[in-house]
Amino acid sequence: MSLTGLFVPLVARFETYANKNELALAFVSKCLYLPFRSTSSLQVVMASGNSAIAILLAAVLAILVIAPAESEAVNVTFQLQKLVEFGQGFVIAGNVPQLGNWDPAQAAFMTITGDRDWSVTVDLVAASRVEYKPVKIVYNTRQVLEWLPGNNLVLNVPSKGPIYVAVSFP
Repeated sequence: MSLTGLFVPLVARFETYANKNELALAFVSKCLYLPFRSTSSLQVVMASGNSAIAILLAAVLAILVIAPAESEAVNVTFQLQKLVEFGQGFVIAGNVPQLGNWDPAQAAFMTITGDRDWSVTVDLVAASRVEYKPVKIVYNTRQVLEWLPGNNLVLNVPSKGPIYVAVSFP
């Protein structure tokens, strides 16, 4: 059986595994026909003298187990009420990539509904601390007109969402 034939069914059933460790162990078990129960089984394979399988196993474990787990995302909607002149708008800039890493040209672009209700929804890392500020811009060029004065605003993102954040702008 090819490695693809072993790996594809496991990936297709990824949702049935509780975490990456279980997926990696299932893959290794299928490859070596051994009922592995822990990642320490790599030592058994290496001691057996089969270096090709040991290298494959090490690579799979490095990708699926040793690599940091992806954090879950929380759906966060920023809402702002402010009447602005025609051609102006807002972005939410912040210290994370989803908010442009403080670059208003890359920040989360708010859209308007009605005459003064602005909103944008982004996925932020669960249980993280995010600093942000609304920035008034020229709508079509994103030229900065005004940053919210004062200290950065702080959002302690909860572990589950969605959440709604009301933002004020003077």
